[in-house]
Amino acid sequence: MNNATEADVVAKVQNSSYSADFVAVFGAAAFNDIAMAYHNIATAIAAFEASSEVNPFTSKFDAFLMGQYTMTPSEQRGFGLFQDDEITKCANCHTVGSTSQESLFTNFRYYNIGTPKNLQNPAYIADNTFVDNGLGTSDEIAVAEQAAEQGKFKVPTLRNVELTSPYMHNGVYATLEETVLHYDIQVANLFITPEVNNSNIAAELNAGTFVGLGLSDQDSADLVNFMKTLTDGHF
Repeated sequence: MNNATEADVVAKVQNSSYSADFVAVFGAAAFNDIAMAYHNIATAIAAFEASSEVNPFTSKFDAFLMGQYTMTPSEQRGFGLFQDDEITKCANCHTVGSTSQESLFTNFRYYNIGTPKNLQNPAYIADNTFVDNGLGTSDEIAVAEQAAEQGKFKVPTLRNVELTSPYMHNGVYATLEETVLHYDIQVANLFITPEVNNSNIAAELNAGTFVGLGLSDQDSADLVNFMKTLTDGHF
């Protein structure tokens, strides 16, 4: 989170308005050891991320899984398209389970899907040769293996995706409609050269070449309407 060291992170928590809460949970010596305090900060964040406040599972889709919501015809068509492993392949990466807790809409893996440059990205404005190579520049990847990982980014969950614009790792798309369009051939007519456009893209999509899906306007609308059923707060 743009902190230089573990000590910087710990210092910020220690000087925060909630430091007393941290001490109440982890003891009077909570800040005495930087490594342990840093570990416990991560533990606290993980507990919050696993809580019902972050994961209420109260969307129309969750109600649907429990037999308490009937999808509209458009939502139902979108759900069918979403799960189609021949045309859209959405659920290949944004996985759907049989229960709410199993349906996290991500397989937690990394893929290159040919996201175009965001011309409004401050990094690109400062240097128009800027390219974000994602996993391919990670210190966790051996140098010899980095070429195969160029342009790969982690598959995000689609839960509450209606509320989390802009989309893609660089925020290039303002709407879900544009994001769906990314997977169609029309993307070539709307945006300039992708940040990373090489054989990885076709390989990751398991499609031979990146030629799009041939979706109709209704198909796209149905997919968007289905994704909007993933917004919490329905019940």
